[in-house]
Amino acid sequence: MVATMRSAFAGRTSFGIRAKLISFTALLVLSVSGILTSYAIWSDHGHVLQLYEEDAIRDGDTLAEAVVNDLYRLDLRGLRLRLRAVHTNGAITATGQK
Repeated sequence: MVATMRSAFAGRTSFGIRAKLISFTALLVLSVSGILTSYAIWSDHGHVLQLYEEDAIRDGDTLAEAVVNDLYRLDLRGLRLRLRAVHTNGAITATGQK
């Protein structure tokens, strides 16, 4: 009878230790993956902003060349149409806003 009580007690104890080890391991894995994911997002944020800035500068240069060409040819109708299209383009107007 004492042997059965010891084996039953040992079974409950080992299940408790297993549960603690499993939960600790799961918590450790989730913590490490969360930290690594947060770092990856944070480090890529600056790179993405830099790419957006380069695209905005490139688009601005292209638009400036087109406007200069319209002014050089004195094509005021084309200039008005181009500026209206720029004003209605949400991607371009959002670049200047903060």
